[in-house]
Amino acid sequence: MKDLNLKLSGLKLYLLGYLLFSLTVFLMAYYFNVLFDNSQVFSSSFILNELSFIIILLIFGSVFLCHMLTLLVRNNKISDMLVQKTQCLIESNLALKEESKLKESALKQQQKSKNQYEKLFFNSPEGLFTLDSCAVITRFNPAFSSLLLDQTHNIHDLSLSDFIYSQEHIDTWQLDVIARKNYKEYEWLAKNQSGKSIWLRQSGHWIKNESVWTYEGQIVDITQSKLLREQLKYKTKHDGLTNLLNRDAFFKKINNLKGLNKGHYILLYIDLDRFKLINDTLGHVAGDKVLIEFAARMQFMLGSFSDIARLGGDEFAILMSEKSLNGNEIDLLINILREIQKTFKYLEHHINVTGSMGVRKFKTTCCNYDAEKLLHDADIAMQEAKRQGKNDFFIFSNQLTKKIKRKLHIETLLRELDPDLELSINFQPLYCKFDQNLIGFEALLRWDNDILGRINPDEFISIAEECGKITMLGKWVFDHALIFLEQQEAQSKNLFININVSPMQLQQTRFMSWLAKRVTNSALSINQIRIELTESAMIAKEETLIPHLNTIHELGIGIYIDDFGTGYSSLARIKKLPIDGIKIDRAFIENIETDNGAIQLVKAICAIAEAFNLSVTAEGIETQQQLNVLRHFYCHQFQGYFFSKPLTELQAINLIQSELGNLPKRA
Repeated sequence: MKDLNLKLSGLKLYLLGYLLFSLTVFLMAYYFNVLFDNSQVFSSSFILNELSFIIILLIFGSVFLCHMLTLLVRNNKISDMLVQKTQCLIESNLALKEESKLKESALKQQQKSKNQYEKLFFNSPEGLFTLDSCAVITRFNPAFSSLLLDQTHNIHDLSLSDFIYSQEHIDTWQLDVIARKNYKEYEWLAKNQSGKSIWLRQSGHWIKNESVWTYEGQIVDITQSKLLREQLKYKTKHDGLTNLLNRDAFFKKINNLKGLNKGHYILLYIDLDRFKLINDTLGHVAGDKVLIEFAARMQFMLGSFSDIARLGGDEFAILMSEKSLNGNEIDLLINILREIQKTFKYLEHHINVTGSMGVRKFKTTCCNYDAEKLLHDADIAMQEAKRQGKNDFFIFSNQLTKKIKRKLHIETLLRELDPDLELSINFQPLYCKFDQNLIGFEALLRWDNDILGRINPDEFISIAEECGKITMLGKWVFDHALIFLEQQEAQSKNLFININVSPMQLQQTRFMSWLAKRVTNSALSINQIRIELTESAMIAKEETLIPHLNTIHELGIGIYIDDFGTGYSSLARIKKLPIDGIKIDRAFIENIETDNGAIQLVKAICAIAEAFNLSVTAEGIETQQQLNVLRHFYCHQFQGYFFSKPLTELQAINLIQSELGNLPKRA
């Protein structure tokens, strides 16, 4: 619109100029004629001449007008061009102004960013630095300086490698510098110019500006977090109480040996005997002190050449190379047991314990094993050491594996046992010393299984105690032994029955209640019923057994110690126990006719029994000579193959019937 108005204004000016020009010419001509020939002003010739002149003027004006129009068109084009150029110049000017503003803003922003960068660089809590292409430090901030530099030292021409402590880390860093590896993190132990060691985490990247390489990096002090991680890592591998390896870490140690050509190794499984008694009597704090002290002893004794672990509770394991023992493994095992026996002190208490140890040898070149299996084998060997009396070691063998498999088989059969179909009782007669007449029987449990045949009581009784079947067996044999004698009571009212019981049975309240009810309701007189406990079993459970033994004694049931002499009972113990008699173990009887030592020992046992007014039974008599010697001692009852082997129920009934006629005394 602005351009159109401009063009119309130009056209009006041209037309107005043309009219003014024509009028001026006409007026000039008119006045000229008037001036020179006033009389002809209004003549026809004058008018004709004037018209001609006007026509000429019109023609001239038209030409002039055309010329003016041409100039106008050209002027319009020039105006358009000028307008376009002006517009372009305006736009260019505006663009230049905008660009100038942007550049100015960019420069200001760049300067601001630079200032911010510098501020961040110097105020950053992280150590920032730059390196040249040779990894020489060119720039750093105060945080970097505080981590690695000493104000008294100059950093001129120092490389980052000058602060790295480990040569392995230096080699890794230098290789990465050559390769220009970007965005890689490093953790390395640094030694600053003050000599202090710290852990640093480094990260950064390489920048190439034209042909010049620069590294921009940062370092952060991770010493505390590194120590915390190491502590957590340590805790995941070690026992919290003793600081020994834990079970998982120990297993990894063993499994990591698999396939390595490092020879033979020994694995020890150690259990502290009767440790539960310490916790129960002195408390868990005392127990923990014993465990800590034991661990320290083992570390001092074995730590330089073995791996030691606490598996849990009072169970420990030790892994060592046979090569490190130089063939003295037996001596080492004995020394370990001796170390365990040394007194542990807690407050005013002096605590003495022993240890049972299982030994498992293995080769690392053999790949068909794992730590769990090896430790299981060592555990089996340790249990065997306990079974054989504790305070000892036992070396695992394939024969032991067979034994354990049989034990597990027997345990399974016990759980599936039908007592009335598989169990029976044999009765071994007991005879009076004075007239050698039958005075009673010892009930002996027998187990005949369809798969394993007859199983020895010495084998299955201990298994029954472990698997919880001893009470069932005890009730069965007690009940059936009483039934047997009750059925013979009409024929003989003076026979007694000795029944073997397990200390574990007597510690069970339900069994004791059942026993009291059973003997009370029996047709037998209470004094016809006696129980036998082995000396070793009674000693092992002495403190907990005494109240139960007192209860039985109050019922009127006789109490006898079987296999006396094998458990090393003291006089004080005999005096404390509510017992009625003892049975001398067959081991002291078998050579009594020729062994003067055996004679003196049996005589001493009999003297002790006489001093405490205890009845004495000599068992295991097999010859007339043995009987002749024993007649001169304080013995009241005899038992053994010389008189009779264990009898079936029918044989025992026949014996009772034959003995009722008072058979002649034996020679």
